[in-house]
Amino acid sequence: MELDPSIEPTRNDHKVYVVVDGFGHNGRIFRERDVETTVTDLMSEQYVAPVRVVAVNPAEHKIEGASEDIALEILRRADLSGQELPSSIKAFVDNYLGATGSTLRPARTRTNVGTD
Repeated sequence: MELDPSIEPTRNDHKVYVVVDGFGHNGRIFRERDVETTVTDLMSEQYVAPVRVVAVNPAEHKIEGASEDIALEILRRADLSGQELPSSIKAFVDNYLGATGSTLRPARTRTNVGTD
């Protein structure tokens, strides 16, 4: 009998990011990812209607909101590449950062997303 793989991280400093994706009246789904996959999946429209992102650090028994940090990273990457925000994540970014322009506001830039 094959056992399901454990979601327990192999490193003590590993964070797992959980994205809450809304499906309207059909409910929500929770997806576990590392920070890089979370950001790239959001930017490539792999989510229907992302609602929130939380960072889970099992080694420290901590859960913290990560939505604003992820939204800032999405804006930073979109700004660097000259891309518009995909429609599937514009509401998510606007919800956590306010109405967005075509460039980042320097005072809100954060470069250490995903580092411990």
